[in-house]
Amino acid sequence: MTDEVIWTTLFPDEIWRKILNYVPSASTLVAFKKASKFGLRVTAGLLSGRILIAAGRKAHVFDAETYQLIETLEDDASAIKCSKFSRNGCRVITSSYDTVKMWDSVRFISLLQLRGHTNFVNACAFSPDSSRVVTVSNDGTARVCDSEHGTLLFILQHTSIVYCCLFSSDGSRIITADRNGVARIWCALTGQIQLTLEEGHTRELSCCSFSHDQNHVITSSFDKKVNLWNSTTGAIEKTFRHKGAVRSCAFSLDDKCIITAGDAWTVCIWDVQDGTLQRTLEGHNSVVSSCCFCHGKRCIISTSFDRTARIWDFHTGEVLAKFEFRNWALSCDFALLSHR
Repeated sequence: MTDEVIWTTLFPDEIWRKILNYVPSASTLVAFKKASKFGLRVTAGLLSGRILIAAGRKAHVFDAETYQLIETLEDDASAIKCSKFSRNGCRVITSSYDTVKMWDSVRFISLLQLRGHTNFVNACAFSPDSSRVVTVSNDGTARVCDSEHGTLLFILQHTSIVYCCLFSSDGSRIITADRNGVARIWCALTGQIQLTLEEGHTRELSCCSFSHDQNHVITSSFDKKVNLWNSTTGAIEKTFRHKGAVRSCAFSLDDKCIITAGDAWTVCIWDVQDGTLQRTLEGHNSVVSSCCFCHGKRCIISTSFDRTARIWDFHTGEVLAKFEFRNWALSCDFALLSHR
């Protein structure tokens, strides 16, 4: 009799799945998954790609293969503006009015609450190694904290409301975007400013992102433009013009494409090399608030004020899944859960 038959006989899959929710580390789950076909089966929902959607006071975690809801994380205080996975998918960070919360996304328990901002927290992000987090707020600051204990490391002072933040792929730099139409690149270790990107937009910025090779950044704005900047010189290399205000932008994993979304109710796919519009994804019935790539499946996720989130096939534009909520869907993210 095989081990698989023995363990299945002792406990059915449903009992095993409940037991696994109390396993203390993702690495243990990964080892269990790899040990046998039995382990692969009973951890299927726990260790696959995950989709994260913030709507109202809740951040919803879905399985990226089946599109089934796995768990919901709820903020008791106010609506969640932003929710992001750590790179390994083991943790989630959410931001609401003046509070930032960190969650274990394997056991779905609250780990830590970060305080310090004095106004609405607009965005949050993990460093690539998950050791630090950056948050930005209407109070005109970005705060960089240790993710283990929530210790404040330093504050990045701005002259206006800050709407977006992100670490570079190697964790050495942070980019922020503010209401004055200025993006800044900071040293993630010292908090010193390295580069200021200005005079490229005429209205407030909504989003910013590093390319994965770190050679470029993109910024989106309510001036209906997305600019591609050289991250070393600060020169604008391309401008992508839209029909409405742009609220979100992101690079594909290979940096060959960017996606943008906003007040035109669409998601646009652009070729970075020649700056041409490759495809427009239509279907939302209101402002598209955020968009991101689902790297493992070459899909795109979008959220909207129409209270839905959609999963699109990158190549065909087909809607693969649609999630409906009671509130505006404001933020989306994707991660592959791993032990690293």
